[in-house]
Amino acid sequence: MLQAINRLQASRDLLDHAPKAVSRQGSIDLRNVQKVYPNGYVATEDVTLHIPGGSFFTLLGPSGCGKTTLLRIIAGFEEPSAGGVLISGRSIIGVPAYRRPVNTVFQSYVLFPHLNVYQNVEFGLRMRHMKATQRKHKVTDMLDSMQLGTLAKHFPNQLSGGQKQRVALARALVNEPELLLLDEPLSALDAKLRRELQVELLRLQKSIGTTFLFVTHDQQEAMIMSDQIGIMQQGRLQQVGKVHEVYERPKNIFVARFLGLPNIIRRESLTHTPTLPSAIRHITVHPERITFSHGAGHAAANILNGVVRERLYMGAHTDYVVAVENFPDLLVSDSSPNHRSRETGSGVRLVIQASDIVPLEG
Repeated sequence: MLQAINRLQASRDLLDHAPKAVSRQGSIDLRNVQKVYPNGYVATEDVTLHIPGGSFFTLLGPSGCGKTTLLRIIAGFEEPSAGGVLISGRSIIGVPAYRRPVNTVFQSYVLFPHLNVYQNVEFGLRMRHMKATQRKHKVTDMLDSMQLGTLAKHFPNQLSGGQKQRVALARALVNEPELLLLDEPLSALDAKLRRELQVELLRLQKSIGTTFLFVTHDQQEAMIMSDQIGIMQQGRLQQVGKVHEVYERPKNIFVARFLGLPNIIRRESLTHTPTLPSAIRHITVHPERITFSHGAGHAAANILNGVVRERLYMGAHTDYVVAVENFPDLLVSDSSPNHRSRETGSGVRLVIQASDIVPLEG
């Protein structure tokens, strides 16, 4: 997982220094938002969240956790049962969807099949009765920025999946919304195209400064692309923060497991632990923070004897599943120069430093 998070870091560093729009409109404030349907189903419960204007924020969670419901409430397709919703500091409760400073891009793209690429992108501007010369200038600039200029006369059935997605993004962005909502827009694409569009979305967001609120259930996608993430479970926000903060310090067992951290350990299993509140019963240790011992010299560290059960070669590193007596199996990610050297069935000694232990609620 750590390698996945760092995979686009060079690109993000470049994009972070790209020129940004001065405006920080597009901030979102959810205040104790609740959505209860007539059948009694509680989709969201007491959700309070601030998303700064101009940021790339991702709502992450399993299917049915409430993330899409929140997106629909912000877009105006649903009204909350209780609570407040503000965009750029203005309440939008009761404001119809077409009057909100919001555009939405869906997984299915929803392009007009009888209109070509140029006409699809132009459509929203026509509905606003913008002058033809101004429309032409804005649409042409947007198509060029999305590398769609040569496809302006093509129809949707002549486009690839990635091209359709870029058209959908161009159509949304040409209207200059304060906020762009993206509901799992990349989930139907193959891995290569998905990665390319992740970079394209990052480039766009950083260059234009529009707030992006992205919804996905893909942990790696969220952690690669986002400035901040919010993780949801059963209609409630479990944790919100910068990507590295949430990954390094998951708040509870659900967040740790959802982010793919397999090493959930009972606190009393380890001797050397940081000072923790008595209520904390479980801890986690990231696989890349567990090391193999090559001898003595590990004062104030936990030393565990185990046997390698599985070895998974991952290229730049090797993941090992190690069975430890009276202990859950541990995943160890080794990126040292000799990371391929341990065989299945071999005995090993693991080192866990107290400073690498993360307490978990729940």
